[in-house]
Amino acid sequence: MIRPISRRDLLAGAFELGGLRLVSSQSAARNTATGKLVANERGGYLFVPGVPFFSFGAVAASGFEMVRATFRRPPLFPEGLAAVDRHLRAVGRPLQALCGFELRNGHQATMQEFMAFNDSYIDRLRRAGVLVKEQMPLTRSNLVVTGTDASHRIHAFSYTMPASPASSRPPTFVVAGIPEVRFLDPNPEIVAKGDLSQNGLRQKTIFILETIESLLTTMGAGWSDVTGIQLYTVSDLHRLIESVVLPKIGEARMRGIEWHYVLLPVEGGDIEIDVRSVRAELIIDG
Repeated sequence: MIRPISRRDLLAGAFELGGLRLVSSQSAARNTATGKLVANERGGYLFVPGVPFFSFGAVAASGFEMVRATFRRPPLFPEGLAAVDRHLRAVGRPLQALCGFELRNGHQATMQEFMAFNDSYIDRLRRAGVLVKEQMPLTRSNLVVTGTDASHRIHAFSYTMPASPASSRPPTFVVAGIPEVRFLDPNPEIVAKGDLSQNGLRQKTIFILETIESLLTTMGAGWSDVTGIQLYTVSDLHRLIESVVLPKIGEARMRGIEWHYVLLPVEGGDIEIDVRSVRAELIIDG
């Protein structure tokens, strides 16, 4: 019998994936604490190092701005990379301009399945020339939509474009899907693991929002710059939206919160949130 998969297991195994030694939890913590960002010069953005298969956040470099494109009919990964490349070429951008992927599938994975996917994911993007000094610059969310097939699909992606001349533009950025996991602790753990009471859900939600706020600060941004918030959970957070989420996000509440009724990619986590600030959002056919 396969035992339930915890996020502690996931993070412990992530740093050994494919023989990579990219960013330890301690070094990631130092980078975040000191505001250190890594430049992706070919892509036109900077990123916050994360775990081997995603960065925690990416912010457009001077002279660039971020755009988000959603597929009307999400293509498979990795086959869908060809559609992404075609779109980028059509707008005059290289594949290295990619700064974030939003993936969907219909199957909550076992540890072995999820790690195998991440191994192939890293290898495919390495071969495409997307990695920066063997670090993954792209943010990622990877959610499970029940009732669909088990294949991974590209729901949406973000990329940089040269910015239109303008003074005092707010920053544009994407933040990865952040679950209730203490990534930066020496021994990553799930906040209020298994506790779906209102108190447990409150602890999880507060932790995620505070983590995102720290990442925004690292990227020189704040909640007032956010143009989109996506909340991923099947738990009932209605009361916490009013008491916890809205007071924290401030004027970003004016742009609303998009709730996706989905599961996290492996068992153990209950809530995930990502945020973005983009200049334009597109729906594309691929």
